[in-house]
Amino acid sequence: MQIELAMDKLAFSADIFEKLKKTLALTFLENGPMMEGVSLVNLGHNQTLFHQGDAAESCFLVVSGSIKIVSMNKNCESILTIISKGELGGVLLMADQSAKFPGSVVALSQTSVLTIPKITLNNHWMKNSEALKFINICVRNRMKQLQEDRLLRLSSVETRVIGFLQRHYIEKNNLNSKKITRREIAMAVGAKTETIIRVLKKLERAGAIKTHKSIISILDKSHLVTDLENGN
Repeated sequence: MQIELAMDKLAFSADIFEKLKKTLALTFLENGPMMEGVSLVNLGHNQTLFHQGDAAESCFLVVSGSIKIVSMNKNCESILTIISKGELGGVLLMADQSAKFPGSVVALSQTSVLTIPKITLNNHWMKNSEALKFINICVRNRMKQLQEDRLLRLSSVETRVIGFLQRHYIEKNNLNSKKITRREIAMAVGAKTETIIRVLKKLERAGAIKTHKSIISILDKSHLVTDLENGN
């Protein structure tokens, strides 16, 4: 695992653990074997937790903020996914001893994550019924997103943008606090930044969203849901 020097990596104490448990609302967490080797890492905007190609020795759980997985392929950047508070990242890689991160794990904003070593996940989390249920939910959600992404690639850019807003704002009940640039949305949906700007302006004129710099607020969920259901 490669961690930038500017990051703040904290050891655990009883107070920190109780705050984490309350913040994440994960009642199964125990400050014992389940937390062996687990670290709380605070990341600044655009700081990297893991680099593309790093050995996947740990997965991570987002405590606050958001993480983007950025893949570089032949000088072309794309965002594979965005992971928000309460979601696991990299857990699918933990079953493969030789797995490497397919993209760099980068903070979208001020973000805190728990890094969970593979051995701790496999030996303790996977053997706790409630933790296993939580992991399975995260895996199912990720598989569902991959399937949706394959279908959305055949859709118009506007439908892809609406699908992006649906997933990362509406479904996560995070309607106005996520900071993300137009370029990052373009990288996530596979479009040009200029096209994203035009789509967002159209949605803003329709009263569905409001934009201010890098902040997008959802004003009319039903408008976006209806457009998505209609394929545009």
